[in-house]
Amino acid sequence: MAKETLTFDYWPERVDGPNEERHILAGDYRDRDYLTRFDGLTLYANDLSYQENHSKSAPDWSMGVQARDSNNRVILEWKGEPSEDIKRALLENRILYGAILARDEERHGI
Repeated sequence: MAKETLTFDYWPERVDGPNEERHILAGDYRDRDYLTRFDGLTLYANDLSYQENHSKSAPDWSMGVQARDSNNRVILEWKGEPSEDIKRALLENRILYGAILARDEERHGI
């Protein structure tokens, strides 16, 4: 049985150079990373007729999709048609796990 573990470095504070690990030169810096974790998000189609009828056919994808936490709070939203993986996940009632990491890679100080 195959299993893959994904790991990423997370920098919660600004990183000043020189920093070889982040490839930041002396006099330069990178702002802190933004991290959004999701552990068990449920997907919902924005197509209300699909939601209300629990239809076996696909929703109107152009209306978008939401990913909500256990408190029904919207964590992620696709305003238009989502990717094929998200479509399949919604149709198969799969739950989302993972994280989104937004990293600053601009040059600031030089």
